[in-house]
Amino acid sequence: MMKVYLLWHHYKKTLTLALLLFIFSNIFVQGFADLAVAEFGASSSSLSSACKWDCGWYASIVNEGYFLEPKEHEAGNAANWAFFPLFPLLAIAVKNIFGISAGLALVITSKFFLLIAIFAFMLLVEKELGSKKKILAGFLVAFNPYIIYAHVGYTESLYFFLTSMAFVALKQHQWIMVGFLTGLLSATRVVGILFLFPYFFQLFSQFSLFRNNFSLLLTFLLGLLLIPVGLGGYMLYLHLHVGDALAFSHIQVAWGRSLSNPFTNLWFGLMEGGRSTYMAFFALFSLIMSGWLLIDKYYHYAIFLICVTLLPLATGLDSLPRYVMWQAPFLFGLVLVFDRFPLLKLLGGVYAAGIAGFMVMAWFSGRVFVI
Repeated sequence: MMKVYLLWHHYKKTLTLALLLFIFSNIFVQGFADLAVAEFGASSSSLSSACKWDCGWYASIVNEGYFLEPKEHEAGNAANWAFFPLFPLLAIAVKNIFGISAGLALVITSKFFLLIAIFAFMLLVEKELGSKKKILAGFLVAFNPYIIYAHVGYTESLYFFLTSMAFVALKQHQWIMVGFLTGLLSATRVVGILFLFPYFFQLFSQFSLFRNNFSLLLTFLLGLLLIPVGLGGYMLYLHLHVGDALAFSHIQVAWGRSLSNPFTNLWFGLMEGGRSTYMAFFALFSLIMSGWLLIDKYYHYAIFLICVTLLPLATGLDSLPRYVMWQAPFLFGLVLVFDRFPLLKLLGGVYAAGIAGFMVMAWFSGRVFVI
């Protein structure tokens, strides 16, 4: 009990601020959802009605488990194997505890992780840059221009929380904790496995820590072995369940996705115009931000951001804005940029508010481009 009290005393200001930002984020989203009903023909703004599109796929996992064979889409070639298991497993627990629908459980789960994601990112920024920057950090999460995805049963908030806490643990050299968190991360999205790269960088950049300390090196290697556990466990399950350990990748053809040259996709997106150019710009901004982080010597953030930008870009441009805006290293870079150029903070706030409100109304109005 004393340890819990000391932790509360140490973090109570950050936790309180995170809770306030979470409440205001919910008010913001609900307000624009209600506006979509009142002015734009949306049928409902309730929590359960927020579960659409990918949330529906997760709901199928909660209700039925993973399919034995493809059966969705008009061609009958889609299955829920593309959606990783940690998030729906957590939602199953919420569903069973509260006796609610799968959709509502997924929405509540994503909202809960938004709350602790705000806290986690504030904690990360405080440890890297000091306490004065943590308020800005909290605002960047709570009023992300793509905040809608943290309120509607998608994995963004869970992924962001795990990533932020993994970087906190990495900074503190808590190798087993890094492995545990990123093992969960790789059970949330396939890109979670890419945390191997900043983890390895830590070994090479601080090799003097390990050179004459075998027990520390052993601990580091144990943490390393934990990183792919989530992905490996899911692959083993798919192998036993459907006979294809890579079914999560192979099923992407149902959505018209396949691996190709990410730089070719970026170039064609920038040249095509319209929506494709808008999405491609986010990939470009992410790569530029990686360069900024490298210049500022935040190498582990830059390495991870490059990796998690190029892999989705290799499959196409769809959803890149939300992928980029829910990367902890990208938002960390924004904290650095806004701190150095205060005018950009104002412009960024205006942009975030406009896009966030628009996306909320589009979501509840059923506009398919938000998927």
